[in-house]
Amino acid sequence: MFSKFVLFLSLLFFIFFPINHILTTITDPIISTMPPIKNRGVYNDAEDALILELYKLYSKENNKWKLIAQKLNRNHKSVRERFVNHLDPTIDKSDLTLEEKKEIDKLQNNPVYTKKWAVIAKKISENKNHGKRRTELAVKNYWNSKDRTSKRKITKQSYERIRNVMSISYILG
Repeated sequence: MFSKFVLFLSLLFFIFFPINHILTTITDPIISTMPPIKNRGVYNDAEDALILELYKLYSKENNKWKLIAQKLNRNHKSVRERFVNHLDPTIDKSDLTLEEKKEIDKLQNNPVYTKKWAVIAKKISENKNHGKRRTELAVKNYWNSKDRTSKRKITKQSYERIRNVMSISYILG
């Protein structure tokens, strides 16, 4: 009985208040105040070149990333991240040296620097002579790759141990 009453009320509601009218009155003010949609996705070579050019132009400005982002119709955080981690000419993109890897391992194992990638990258870059710097992304990728590899080795060893224990020759022998 109760469910029939609820069904009847909902039918009356939709007859007197059509759903399309409700939705348009709710969304019209929201749509009119929304900012234009920003570009998303992968940066192309033209955008990269434009970022470098605009950075030279606006490098002294306090709000340079917002100005550059407006020209590209992109989010300013995304533009800054693209420049700092990929386009900056002071980035050393070569493979990490053995000394740098040892330094990362030493700092990462120190509880003061654990997971502080930016600080570790800065410390490694201070030790370099040629003025190039390592990004925090490169340091983090090295450490996570090394960590993942060591976990795989441990897992593989445990699987091998279990396989050896479960083998027929071990059980019979």
